[in-house]
Amino acid sequence: MSLQITLLRHGRPDKSLPSHRLHPLSEEGRRQARECRANLGNPKFDLVLHSELLRTRETALDVAGLDESAVTIALPEMFYLDE
Repeated sequence: MSLQITLLRHGRPDKSLPSHRLHPLSEEGRRQARECRANLGNPKFDLVLHSELLRTRETALDVAGLDESAVTIALPEMFYLDE
């Protein structure tokens, strides 16, 4: 049995909203996530974890090839300072 863990940083955010916590992915960020998926060989993930930020969930879904209805696990951010 082997275990593979893939760690990624979120794609480029759309910074049009006032709070950094609310920034979704920009179109460029979506492209980056899809490109990352292709570069990884279109992998299948058994478990998808991400922070509570919207852009990290969006990146995780795109890289995993999942749609918005997919079940993922949001982990509380331990080291993120509030604004």
